Amino acid sequence: MKVVYSPEHLEHQPEFEVIDGEHMDYAEKSARIEVIKRDLEDGGYEIIPPREFDDLLVSSVHFKRYVDYIKAQSDAVPVGDEDEPQPQRLTSTYITDLGTPVTNGTFRAARAAANVALTTMQEVVGGSEAYGLCRPPGHHAGPDQMGGYCYFNNSAIAAAELAKEGRAAILDIDFHHGNGTQEIFYDRSDVMYVSLHADPDQYFPYIRGREDETGRGQGEGYNLNLPLSEDTDITTYLQKLAIGLDRTSDFDPDYLVLSLGFDTYKRDPIAGFNIDINDYSAIGKAIKSAEVPTVIIQEGGYCVPDLGKLALSFLSGFEGET
Repeated sequence: MKVVYSPEHLEHQPEFEVIDGEHMDYAEKSARIEVIKRDLEDGGYEIIPPREFDDLLVSSVHFKRYVDYIKAQSDAVPVGDEDEPQPQRLTSTYITDLGTPVTNGTFRAARAAANVALTTMQEVVGGSEAYGLCRPPGHHAGPDQMGGYCYFNNSAIAAAELAKEGRAAILDIDFHHGNGTQEIFYDRSDVMYVSLHADPDQYFPYIRGREDETGRGQGEGYNLNLPLSEDTDITTYLQKLAIGLDRTSDFDPDYLVLSLGFDTYKRDPIAGFNIDINDYSAIGKAIKSAEVPTVIIQEGGYCVPDLGKLALSFLSGFEGET
């Protein structure tokens, strides 16, 4: 298993987000990725840098005007002093919430995350197993919208490229529904989207993620949402995951993109499932049983001290060690 990592994610360091009108400590911290990288490196995994890819690949799922807007907004924020909090701004356009601020380094970090995803994709197409430590995450980013800590949709960018090679499916197991990914592929039949997530009547993003959202036009039947109730345990989770994997198998993809979120963990500060560290090996084993080349893309997960342990547990099952 190769682990793709870029230190450019460290350039994106917002200090706060706004929730219910209050400034709150920013949950999507750079330490998330640093902890996973450290523990995987200590576990013997090979860490490789991303390659550079053309901006047109990002524009394959995002409008160019949106990509240009994020760059312009990011460039307009002052750099700030090295030992001080980064200046940040909330844009007035292309934004769905107040949890996605822009700093001077946001565009560079988000662009590097897309390169991480595309490098991970190339490694898998070439016959390797690979895991992309993407930050910022991506699955809430739509064609022309940022939100939920996401700016460019890393999984969607990889899947769009894979669809040029064959049929691609996205399995999203982040705690929150990937409304951006759904929107990008909602009218398409060459990429299937399957998501297990918390009930959107209770949790972000609220606006999408219900069972009756099944696709539109040519995409009808190629979108499957499997919402789960609060306090879902591993037994119930694996039952729903089996349903999602069965539908994915019916689609018969050549490649699978896994939007891997660790905010399903029972100690996650902004989630609500009851899944423990050792349970992730069973999740990894179930997904590997699909026997489809899998591009693993990091999404959420905010219990920073345990993120590396969660990644190692998942990979132990995915790689067949348990």
